[in-house]
Amino acid sequence: MGIKPCKECGSPVSDKAESCPRCGAKQPKKTSVLTWICVVMLGLAALIWMYSDKTTSEPVELSVEQKALRAKASTMRAISEVLKDPDSAKFEFLNENCGTVNSKNSFGGYVGARRFVSVKDIVDLEGHTISKKEMDILWKKHCS
Repeated sequence: MGIKPCKECGSPVSDKAESCPRCGAKQPKKTSVLTWICVVMLGLAALIWMYSDKTTSEPVELSVEQKALRAKASTMRAISEVLKDPDSAKFEFLNENCGTVNSKNSFGGYVGARRFVSVKDIVDLEGHTISKKEMDILWKKHCS
């Protein structure tokens, strides 16, 4: 406990007292270290926010080649999900929508190239999701 002079009358006042016993003036309270640390941290956060780059990143327009690569990758993932051995798949693309895939069967042998067509969100694999007749119709429409 320390004694300091009153800010109004100058008489001695305990640092624990809320007011001067002689004049009744309120005495200033000591600010804790924790309070100062919080104030400094908030100030730094405000400065960082003010000087940070506030520009929103606009979506980058993909080139035609990038769009085609994404479409092919999406098609390859979709077809690989229905194959017995997806790691053995050998793709040949006619265009970004059509092509053939050859992969191994349950016995470990390649089954031969099968046609696939990928239109919008639908991927059809000949002999798995659609018949040969239906594939012929799709192939003429999207791949020729």
